[in-house]
Amino acid sequence: MINAFQNNITMTRGDDCKINIEISTADGEVYTPADGDVVKLYVKKEGLEKSLEEQPEIITKTFEKVSVENTDGEGTTTKLVATIAAADTKNLETGMYKYGVKLTTAEGKVYTVVMPSTFTIEEGIAK
Repeated sequence: MINAFQNNITMTRGDDCKINIEISTADGEVYTPADGDVVKLYVKKEGLEKSLEEQPEIITKTFEKVSVENTDGEGTTTKLVATIAAADTKNLETGMYKYGVKLTTAEGKVYTVVMPSTFTIEEGIAK
């Protein structure tokens, strides 16, 4: 199970899930990453000794461009999808983590797409 609401994500430990995002420019236009652009998801555990930036990544995933046919049958839309496999969370402790999404352009410019937000791992019903 996965639930995403206002940038907060909750998922069941050991489940597979796909996370879709849409990037908008400052003027509200949908941004489709160009060739050479990389969009990554980072999940980290907050710690008392180090800042979030200094914490090691627990999960790192690259968003892939996926073409999806429009519901009206008129052309396609490009979606950004990151896949989290069951093995990525199977051995994690339940609880709250932080995640963020960054875009690095082919020219080397870096943009934070999703500021650090809550990523919760919940217990499942079976292993």
